[in-house]
Amino acid sequence: MALTTFDPTQTPTASIGYQNIQNILINGGFEFWQRGTTFSSPATPATGAYTTDRWMMGYDGAPTFTVSREASVIDSVGTYALKVQITAVGGSTGFNIRQKLEDFSALRGKTLTFSARVRSNVAGVTLGLNDGVSPTYGSVAHTGGGAYETLTITKTFDSNASNFIAYIGFLTVAPAICTFYCDSAMLSFGSTAIPFVPTNSQVELAQCQRYYEKTYDLATPPGTATVTGYMRIVAGQINTTIMETGASFKVRKYAAPTMTFYRSDNGASGACVWRNTSAIESGRATVVGVSQPMAFSCSQSSAVEYLCYAHWTAESEL
Repeated sequence: MALTTFDPTQTPTASIGYQNIQNILINGGFEFWQRGTTFSSPATPATGAYTTDRWMMGYDGAPTFTVSREASVIDSVGTYALKVQITAVGGSTGFNIRQKLEDFSALRGKTLTFSARVRSNVAGVTLGLNDGVSPTYGSVAHTGGGAYETLTITKTFDSNASNFIAYIGFLTVAPAICTFYCDSAMLSFGSTAIPFVPTNSQVELAQCQRYYEKTYDLATPPGTATVTGYMRIVAGQINTTIMETGASFKVRKYAAPTMTFYRSDNGASGACVWRNTSAIESGRATVVGVSQPMAFSCSQSSAVEYLCYAHWTAESEL
């Protein structure tokens, strides 16, 4: 009988140290853009507003800029990167994109390392971490050389940490007119930067939908006139004129979400298409009845129409 021997020199070693590592950040590869793919100031996005999933804007002053999904100038992993183009500083002294984490209590007393691939045509973009006690900013910033560089920062979170925020942007110097790109953002335990580990796309989409969900296809911005993916559900009559209906979310939300309804025929917000056996009413004002982490109800009180057609978004950010 032949025996199989083990040759340790043939053991793969390149990724053994990283095969069980998970990225603590959500959408660190900037692959999901449920709200849209281009956001331009001054109309949007305001400071505190979200662009790509789980990443919000942070700045002061009145800079003029565009945040967009980038498909050409990307790092070696994934399909997209985030692009920021600042065309006017507008008195701003700080400018960044940032992500908050829900489960920050699990990070108290732990050492974490945050890394990201950044490309910029001016120097100064760096990383930051904030535990609610004191912020820490990276001592090494992008050189402005116009190529992707790996930026890192390590921080031991305070035992009394009250939140978690990861930053990418102009944190220690004022922003400048420039174009910079972010990709492959990675957060892991320990004092060593870990190469970016993509999260399974189905898992990561569900993570994003805990905070923002929509009926539209992933590539379709809210407010688009389309019947693809729309909600089509039967309503019940709860008194002489009020018709009420509802639906469940795909993913349990962080908290009761803010709902916005859109007409499927023209994309206008605040109304749904309702119908009965003899007529279709394209613009019935529709209001949220009950909004809970797992489901919602909505109603209209104009007429007895038993079928509701609509798109909606549900936002439950931190």
